[in-house]
Order: sequence, then C-alpha cells, then structure tokens
Amino acid sequence: MGGVLMSTKKKIIGAAGIMLIIVIVVITGLTIHQSSSSTTNSDRATASSQSARYSASRSTSAASMKKSNEESSSLVAASSSSRTIDVKNLTNAQAVAWMKANMGAVLSQNYNTSDNAASNNGVTFDADDFDYIYNGHSGGWSGDSDDGVYYEVREDHSTANMKAAGADPETSNLACWFRITGDGVLQVQTSADDSGNFTWQTISTSYDG
Repeated sequence: MGGVLMSTKKKIIGAAGIMLIIVIVVITGLTIHQSSSSTTNSDRATASSQSARYSASRSTSAASMKKSNEESSSLVAASSSSRTIDVKNLTNAQAVAWMKANMGAVLSQNYNTSDNAASNNGVTFDADDFDYIYNGHSGGWSGDSDDGVYYEVREDHSTANMKAAGADPETSNLACWFRITGDGVLQVQTSADDSGNFTWQTISTSYDG
C-alpha cells in the first residue's frame, strides 16, 4: 500500500514538473516574441524617421538648387543688360558687324529692286555678298580730317549669290561707302557733288551689330 502511494506521488510530482517546464517555455517564448516585436516596431519607426528626414533634405536641396539657378539667371541677365559697346572705340570686327546689320538700306535701294531683278537673274543679295574694307581715319576727299572711320564696300563676286547673278569674277564693283563719325554715328554715302564732296545719311545712332 505504501509502495502504491509512493508511486502515485512520484507520478504527480513528475507531471507537475512537466507542467512547470511547459509554463516556463511558454512564458519565455512570449517574452522573446514581445521583444522581437518591439525591436521590429522600433526599427520601422527609425526607418520611417530616416526616410522623412531624407525626403525633407531632398526637398530642401531642390529648393536651394532652384533658388541658386534663379539667382544665377538673374546675374547673367543683369550682366548682359549692363554690357555696352563703345561705338567710338570699335574693333574692325565690330565695325563690320554694325555695317552688315544696316546693309539692308543699301540693298533695298540699289540691288534688291524690281528694276534689277531681271539683270540679277532674280537673285536677292544679302550683307555677306560684299567685302567691307577699312579705308582709314580721314575726311579724304575734302582734305579736312573729321575723325571719322571710313569703309569702302565692294561686291564679292566669289559668293554663290553673285555667281548666280552672273557677276564677273575678275571684277569687284564698288557698292557704297560707310563711315562711323567721331560722335559714334553710322552713316552711308548717298551722293557726291561735282567737287567730290559726299552727302552722308545717318542710318544708325546706336550699335546693333
């Protein structure tokens, strides 16, 4: 009888031990799961915070870049608008560009007219069909110095337009005279009297080359 009781007690104690182990394992598992969940949630919150900061940084950088570009554009525009040409101290290239820009006044009167269309084979000439030759600082013809810069303009018979018009390649006809006065005004010679004194027409008072 005593042996049976002893055996029964051992079984109860063994069962209780097993239950205790199971409870410990369950509790430990829950603790680990909660810790893991907390870590995951913390990582997610950190990642979200970093993403928000990155987005904010990108927005700030984009805004700064846009502002910088706008300021640069403003500086370029201001620089361009403030840049001027001293018409009393032009280089040869600048003087020629100025004359070319206003050559239309000569072409419309002496070249690209209905009367000349037939003899020119219907060709319409432009400023690049001519040579612009520097002729010095002097009044020249009247013998009085006027501090003007003089250019003679001659037909360039090597251009496609001149060839199409049938221009003689062995000649180079005078087209007109230009001068830039000491006051920085561009003029074209329109006529000459019997004494060789020219009449000059002002065609530009500000540089537009």
